[in-house]
Amino acid sequence: MYRILVVGGGYVGSAVVAYFRSKNQKVWVTTRSNEKAKQFELLGAQPIVCDLTKPQTLSAVPDVQFVVIAVAPDSRDPENYRKVYIEGAGNLLSRLKQNPIAPFVVYISSTGVFPDVAGEWVDENMQLKPDSERSGILLQAEEQVLKSGLPAVIFRLGGIYGPGRNQIQNLKSGKWPESSEDEYVNLIHLDDVVGGVMALFKHAEAGQVYIGADDEPAKRSELLAWLSGQLGIENRAKFDIDGKISGKRCRNAKLKSLGFQFKFPSFKKGYESLIGDGPAGAGLRAKKPVND
Repeated sequence: MYRILVVGGGYVGSAVVAYFRSKNQKVWVTTRSNEKAKQFELLGAQPIVCDLTKPQTLSAVPDVQFVVIAVAPDSRDPENYRKVYIEGAGNLLSRLKQNPIAPFVVYISSTGVFPDVAGEWVDENMQLKPDSERSGILLQAEEQVLKSGLPAVIFRLGGIYGPGRNQIQNLKSGKWPESSEDEYVNLIHLDDVVGGVMALFKHAEAGQVYIGADDEPAKRSELLAWLSGQLGIENRAKFDIDGKISGKRCRNAKLKSLGFQFKFPSFKKGYESLIGDGPAGAGLRAKKPVND
């Protein structure tokens, strides 16, 4: 039996907890909410109610073999980014270094660290210069993890979707995103996030960065047109693009070199799993996850 700590009980963290508990592993999970702690107890996990920005609350962090850090700020302003990704994660890393055996750490980051390259392909070897304050903070947080002295890898995820977090309900309720450009989006299904974490635990080399995004980056216009067709609703997406393409396309070859195979290699496969029989998507199988 492995001893695993999941830091952050949000959308990703909850799925990781549920997976490892289904394999009868011993799992701890951090949360700031007593109510959510009770929900994790029902899964057989051991919750730790704490605040990463307050080091004195981290005394219950156990000695474990594996750690998944999947934290997220309450808002997207730079101050909250620094508080969570730099200060909070830094406090946790310091606490982990006090344990007798250094655990292997998978740190969940974002493909948002990559700049807009007008739809060109990017990979982990790209030399990055932050093009926004937030992306600079994300890169600083990655460096903090890799320089912590703990064996660690960075898992840069594309846009995560799955049960309880996807475009389907928004489109069915008439909430269409607005855009002045046709942007490439890089997506990954929640199941593949969990599968990727497992692959990294088993096969990754410490000190490395891995991209977590499926095989087929797509233009946002393509995604919305396909979804509206599957749902049997009018495509109301509007792009004032003048032929301009934005975003980037992320390569996943490094992750796949570990032997990882995507359960959902494209958004079409992933969304088909979320939509039931019939054009209206009446069989949508979404359930609300535990959020941090």
